Amino acid sequence: MKDALEEAEGLTVNGQNFNLRYADDAVFLRDKRTQLQRIIDNVVRVCNEYSMEINVKKTEVMVFSKKQGTKSVIEVNGEKLEQVSGYMGS
Repeated sequence: MKDALEEAEGLTVNGQNFNLRYADDAVFLRDKRTQLQRIIDNVVRVCNEYSMEINVKKTEVMVFSKKQGTKSVIEVNGEKLEQVSGYMGS
């Protein structure tokens, strides 16, 4: 899995690189939809190699944009991930 995340180097803001990873969770930050889709595809590929899968029902996409209502379709194995406007955590 580490190899799949190597490409997910993060987003640089004011010279700081951001990607957040927790025990079994990850937050990927990208400024282009295509870059994020490529990272997700890579993680899915590596998961498949280890007979694991991403739970599409628990995976969300959040878009930060100056334009309200901006949509970004990200898919896992052809299934669209839910786009949310905020995250509350549990």
